[in-house]
Amino acid sequence: MMDKYLLLATLSIAIGATGLVVFVSNIWFTWNQRLQQQAQRSLSELFLFTPLRDLLTGWLIFWITATVFMVLVTQSLVLSLCSMIAFALFPLYWFKRFKKRRASAFYQQLPDALLLLSSSLRSGSPLLSSLQLLAREMPAPLSQEFTLLVRRLRLGEPFSATLDELLQRLPSVDLERVVIALKLAHESGGQQADLLEQLSLTMRSKQQLQQRVVALTSQGRLQGKVMTALPLLMAIALWFMEKPTMQALAVHPLGWISAAVLLVLLAAGYWVVHKLVHIEVPL
Repeated sequence: MMDKYLLLATLSIAIGATGLVVFVSNIWFTWNQRLQQQAQRSLSELFLFTPLRDLLTGWLIFWITATVFMVLVTQSLVLSLCSMIAFALFPLYWFKRFKKRRASAFYQQLPDALLLLSSSLRSGSPLLSSLQLLAREMPAPLSQEFTLLVRRLRLGEPFSATLDELLQRLPSVDLERVVIALKLAHESGGQQADLLEQLSLTMRSKQQLQQRVVALTSQGRLQGKVMTALPLLMAIALWFMEKPTMQALAVHPLGWISAAVLLVLLAAGYWVVHKLVHIEVPL
C-alpha cells in the first residue's frame, strides 16, 4: 500500500514539474519573441537594418572582454559587478543617444525642407511630386523619412496614416504643425505654400534662439561634466598611486557604502546642473 501511494506521489510530482517547465518555457519563448520584434522594429525606425543577432553578438563580445579586463585590473568583486551592470546598460544608452541625435539632425533640416516644399508647391507642382523632391534633394535623415513616406503613398496607404506614423517616430510640436498643414493641403486641395513658408521662418527663428541659449549655457554644462568626472578620475588615479588603500576600500563594507553615497551625490549634482542649464525655447 505504501509503495502504491509513493508511486502516485512520484507521478504527481513528475507531472506537475513537467507542466511547470512547459508553462515557463512558453512564457519565455513568447516574451523573447516579443522583445526581439520590438528591438528590431526600434532599429528599423532609425534605419538601422543590421540583423539583431549580429548586434547582440558584438555586444556580448564587448561585454565579456570589458568585464574580464575590469576583473584583471580592479581585482574586486564589487567593482567588477558594477562594471558588468554598466557595460550591460551601455547599448541602451547608445541607442537613446543615437535616436536623440538623429531627431535633432532631422529638425535642423526641417526649415530648409519646408522652404523647398513651399517653393515647389508655389510653382504648381502637386503635393506628391513636391514630397518626392524633398526625398531626392535633402540629406539624411530627412531624406530617409520622406523616402519612406513617398514609398508608402505609392503603395496606396492613406496619406493621413503615413503622416501620423512619421509623427509617431519623431514626436515634436513643430512636426505636428507641419503634419497638420500637409493634411490640409492634401484634403482641401488648396495651396499651403504661404503657411509652410511661415512655419519654416518660425522654426528657423526658434532654432537660432535655441543655439544662442546653448552657447550662453555652454560654460555651465562643461562645469557640470568636469565636476562630475573629477572625483571619478581622482579615484582612478588613486587606484594606481595608492593601490593597497583603494583595494581595502573596495573590499570593506564601509568602502562600499562610501562609494554608493558618492555616486548618488554625483548623480544628484549632475541632474541639478543639467536642469539649470537645459532651457527649452517655446515656439
